[in-house]
Amino acid sequence: MLLFVLLAQSKLAASIEILVMLVVAAIIGFVIAWLYYKAKCAREVAALNQQISEKEDEISKCLATNEQLQKELAGMKALHTEAVKENDSLKIELKNVLDELEEKNVVLTRIAQRKHLLDYTSFGKATEEDKDDLKIISGVGPFIEERLNALDIYTFEQVSKFTSNDVDTVTEAIEFFPGRIERDDWVKQAKKLFKK
Repeated sequence: MLLFVLLAQSKLAASIEILVMLVVAAIIGFVIAWLYYKAKCAREVAALNQQISEKEDEISKCLATNEQLQKELAGMKALHTEAVKENDSLKIELKNVLDELEEKNVVLTRIAQRKHLLDYTSFGKATEEDKDDLKIISGVGPFIEERLNALDIYTFEQVSKFTSNDVDTVTEAIEFFPGRIERDDWVKQAKKLFKK
């Protein structure tokens, strides 16, 4: 019976020992599996954190680029607004210049139609190729020179040969102030310039 008790005790002890070993083995297996998965997850988490960091860098660069582009866009909008204002100003200026030219054309056409009133035999005819700078004569500005040219008066020689009748006819034809040609003494000035 002792043997049976010993055997029974040894079976119980062996069973307990086996059971304890199984529990210890299970705990060891669980701990090893937990450590393995923890290490594996840590690598995956590290890789994901790396990807997140790279994406955050990309997002930061994109935001910086976006901010720069927004500044450039604001600058371009300001330039566009300025260009539109300048364009509008230039359009107004161009319209004014065109209106002036149209008005000048009307005046010059009207003056050119009066050529038949002049007696070219007294002061002669000239062409644009013979043209002198009549603006050198005191009292003759650019527009008065254009008016004289519209009547085919281009040279100092022609002006120097004006008679008093020619002066009156030219004054009326170019729509100039009466007596101004005499006061500025165009004929005398033209004679001096023609001799040079």
